This record gives sequence, structure tokens and C-alpha cells, in this order.
Amino acid sequence: MNGIRIRELAQFSASMALIFIFSSMNIYTLVLTALGGGVILLAYFSSYRVGAVFGFLLVTVCAGASAEIPTLTEVGPLMTATVGLLIPIMGLALFALSSEFERNHHFRQKAPTVVACAYAAACLASAPVSISIVGLLVPSLASRVPGLVEMASVLLVASVGATYLTIRGAKLDSDTLTRLA
Repeated sequence: MNGIRIRELAQFSASMALIFIFSSMNIYTLVLTALGGGVILLAYFSSYRVGAVFGFLLVTVCAGASAEIPTLTEVGPLMTATVGLLIPIMGLALFALSSEFERNHHFRQKAPTVVACAYAAACLASAPVSISIVGLLVPSLASRVPGLVEMASVLLVASVGATYLTIRGAKLDSDTLTRLA
């Protein structure tokens, strides 16, 4: 095995360990997560990307369902969401998508990774920022913000960001087409 495959396997192992550490799983979720990890590894060694993505989907659903994050306005749950879910899931996604051998396998663009990290950070920081703004405007209301308001602010930022990224991609594609014509 070459050094790149060893690094990718270390990335997979660290991602799975973080998911197991930071989520509280019952026995069924634990078995399904381990099964998904096994599917990812089997597909990785057989160079079958579709199987790796299926295993990644299984692990992601199990990890997301078993993580107990009551609020995103405190530092502890925010760090749990980042270190326990976001970073390991991104690591597993890169691992699953690199399972199929390609000639330009080692060429990775940095711009999509930076955009994805900025989008994830904006989604995670949206609840604390919105609660801080409410706390500045109406201090008595900031201490009694329900979880539904936090989810609404995260969903609002996620949908606006996804819309912007979709429009941005369409503009880039139309600009490329006009330059080629």
C-alpha cells in the first residue's frame, strides 16, 4: 500500500472514532454504523464508489440521528456538533468519494473545499449570531429562546446559502458558455 492509501485509511479510522465518541448510540444504531463503515471499507478496497457512498449515507443517517445536541448557542454543543459530526462526516465523504481509482486521483481543488467549509461554518454560527442580535435588541427575550428558533435560523441560513451557491454555479456556467461561444 502506498502512503496516500494509508493516509486515507487513517482519515477513515479517525472519522469513525470521532463519530463513535461524540454520539450516544444504542445497540441498533451502533450495529448499523459499524455496518455502514464496513460497506465503505469494502467498497474502498474494491474501488466501487457507489457502494462507498451508500455506506457513507448509512453512517451519516445513524450519526445524525444519535447525536444529542440540545442547543447551538452554547460552546459545548457547538463544539460537539463541529468535532463530533461535521468534521468526521466531511472526512468520511472525502474517503468515500476517493474510493474509485482515477488517473488524476491526487489532484484536488482547494476552492470547493473552502466554499464547503465556509458554508458549514455559516450554518453552525447562524444560531449563536441570531441569538446575540436578539440579545442586543431585546435582552429579556434572549434568555428564553426555544430550540425551534435555533433550528429556524440554521435552516434559513442553510437555504439562503444553498440558493446563493446554486445561483453562483449557474452564473459561472453561463459565463463559461459565453466565453466559449
